[in-house]
Amino acid sequence: MKIFKWGAVSISSALLTLMVLPFSWLKLFFDGLSTDNDLSFLTPSTAIVFRVLFCVLALIVLAWINYEINWVRIYAIIVAFLYSAIGSAQVFGYLKIYRIELVLPFVLCLTPVVYFFYTKYWFKDFHKIIFRRASDLHLTEYILLGFGMFILVFVILVPLIIWPYSAVNPILAWDVGLYHFPKAIELANTASIWDLSIPYGEYPFGYESLFSFAVLLTKSGILFGSMHALGVLFFVLTFWFLLCRYTNLPVGFSFLVVICLLVSGLVWRDKSLNIWWIYRLVFYDAIGKNDLFLAASILAVILHAPVSAKPKEYSWYPLGMAMTTMIALSVKPNAVFVVVPAWGYAIYLYLQSSARENIILKIKNLAGYFILILPGLLWILRNVIAQDMIFSSAALKLQDQSILNNLMNPNLFSNIPFAMIATLGVLIWSFCMAIYRKRSIWAFSIVFLILFISFIATPASGFVHPADVKPYFSWRFGIALLTFLFIAIVVEFEPWLVKIYKQMFSSPKTNLIFLSIIGCLALLIVWERRSYFLPTLSNLNVLEDQYSESVGVDGYNSPFDYLHKNVRNSVVRIENGLPFYLYGPEFTNSISLLKPADYIVILRTAWQKGKEENYPPKLETASWNDEWSILYEDNEGRVYQHK
Repeated sequence: MKIFKWGAVSISSALLTLMVLPFSWLKLFFDGLSTDNDLSFLTPSTAIVFRVLFCVLALIVLAWINYEINWVRIYAIIVAFLYSAIGSAQVFGYLKIYRIELVLPFVLCLTPVVYFFYTKYWFKDFHKIIFRRASDLHLTEYILLGFGMFILVFVILVPLIIWPYSAVNPILAWDVGLYHFPKAIELANTASIWDLSIPYGEYPFGYESLFSFAVLLTKSGILFGSMHALGVLFFVLTFWFLLCRYTNLPVGFSFLVVICLLVSGLVWRDKSLNIWWIYRLVFYDAIGKNDLFLAASILAVILHAPVSAKPKEYSWYPLGMAMTTMIALSVKPNAVFVVVPAWGYAIYLYLQSSARENIILKIKNLAGYFILILPGLLWILRNVIAQDMIFSSAALKLQDQSILNNLMNPNLFSNIPFAMIATLGVLIWSFCMAIYRKRSIWAFSIVFLILFISFIATPASGFVHPADVKPYFSWRFGIALLTFLFIAIVVEFEPWLVKIYKQMFSSPKTNLIFLSIIGCLALLIVWERRSYFLPTLSNLNVLEDQYSESVGVDGYNSPFDYLHKNVRNSVVRIENGLPFYLYGPEFTNSISLLKPADYIVILRTAWQKGKEENYPPKLETASWNDEWSILYEDNEGRVYQHK
C-alpha cells in the first residue's frame, strides 16, 4: 500500500506544481501532449480554467490516499464554499451591494470558518457512519475506487471544467440562454436582485449565483463549466455517501457502481429501458440548468437528516442539514416539499429525546439553525415586498402542467413511461418491506414517497405546454427521486450484492480476473469518450453566438456578432431569441426592462413553439420607423437602434 500512496502523492504534487506554473510553461506542457500543435485556444484568459482543472485532479488523487477522511474533507470544502458563495449572493444581492470588493473577501473568509465548524463534528461522528464498514480487501477497494475516479475525472469532470473548450454542450439550452445565465449576469452587473423585469426574475437564484460569482472574477463565461462541474461533484459525492450510509457495500465498490450508473446513458441510450439515462442529459447538455444542483442539495439534506434504512439508526447532523437546506431553498421553491418534512421529523426526534429542563436549550439551538437557513429564504421576502406576492399569476400557471394537477386528465395516462411504473413498483415494495419483513424503517420509505410527491407536484413535470395532448414526463425534475430509487433497490438486494462481491473477490486469482475486466471496461469507456476531454476550439461559439454557423453579411457572423463588435454599455432587447447573447464582451450591456431600450435585435426564425415565423408586422409601420432605425440585416435577423 505504501507504493500506491507514494505514487498518488507524487502525481498530486506534479499536478499542484503545474497549477502554479507560469502560463508559458503551461502552454508548453499542453504543446508537448498535442498531436496537431493547434493550441491557439491557450490564451492567458483560459489558463485559469486549466489551473482549476489541475487543482481538482490533485485533490481527487490526494483523496484516494485515505478516502475515509479526505473524501469527507473535499465534500466539506464543497459544502462550505457553496454555502458561502450562495449565501453571500442572497444577502449582498438583497442589500444591493453584491460587488467584487465585498463578495470575494467575504467568501474567502467565510468558507474556512464554515469548513471548520462543519468538520469539527463531522469527523468525530458522522463520517464514521458513512464509512462504517472496514473492508477486508483493502487493496481491492483502493483499486476499485481508482477505476471509478478514472472515469469520473476524464469522462465527467474534465469535459465540464474546460467547457466551452470541450465537445460537450455544443448548443446552449433555451432556458439557460433565456434566464439562467442572464439572471447571473444581471446580479453581477447591478449588484442587486431587485430587478424582477428580467426573464423569470421572481424565481430563486441560488444556482445562478455561482455563475454570478464566476462573472465577478472574470467578467466572462470562462468559468461557467467549472461551476457546473462543482455542482456535479457535489451531486456525485452526495449520491455515494448516501449509498454508503444506507448499505454495507464496500465503499470502493459503491463508488464504482455510482459512477457506472451516472455514465450508463453514454453506453445504453435506450430511454425506454434505461431509467437513469437522464444523468447524461443533465451532465453534458444542461450546463446552466439548476435541476441537477437542486437534486444534489435535496439529497444532501436527506444525507444529514436522521433518516436511515435500518432500525434504531437516528444519526443526525443538524449543522450540515441547516447549511444544505439553505442551499436547497435558494435553488427552487419545490425543495420545500422535502425540506419541511425532513426538518419536522428531525425536530420531533430531537425534542422527544430531551429531558424537560433541556427543551429551552434545544429550542435555542434550533433557532440558531434557522438563522443559518434564513439567507435561502430572502428571495421570498424580496418578492413579497416587490410584487405583494411570492409568485405572480403567470408563474403559478405553470402548476397546471404538473403531473399532480393532471391526475384526472385521461391524456396523462396515454403514455406512462417505464421509469414511472418502476418507481411506483419499488415505492410500494419499500412500504411492504417496512411492514412485513421490518428490514427497513418507515422513515426511509416515507422519504421515498415525499420525493415522489415532490416530482409529480413540480410545475411542468407532466406537460411541456398547456395545450399539449400528449404528456411529457420531465425526468430532469425527478433526478433526486431516480437517485433514491436506485438506493432503495440496492438496500433491498444488499445481502445478495454483498455475497456476489465476496464471491468475485474471494481469492487472488478471481481478484486479478475481475479487476482486469473492470479496468479494461473503465479504459474502454474513457477511450470511447476521449473527444469529451481533449481540448478543442469547435465548441467555443456556444458562449458567443446563438448561431453555430455564420448567417451574417458584410463580415459579420450574425446579428449577435454585429452587436458584440459595435455595442457596449447599452440596454438591449431581443424578440424571438436568447437574451444571453446580447451582453457582448465582458457582459457590459443590460437586458433590464426597467430602462428604455437603446437597441433591439429581432430574429425571424421561430425558436420557440407557438412563436410566429418571420418578422412581426409592426416593423413595417410608420410609428416603428419613426422611433427605430435599422443598423444591420441578414437572412436571420435585424438590429435596430433607438432614434
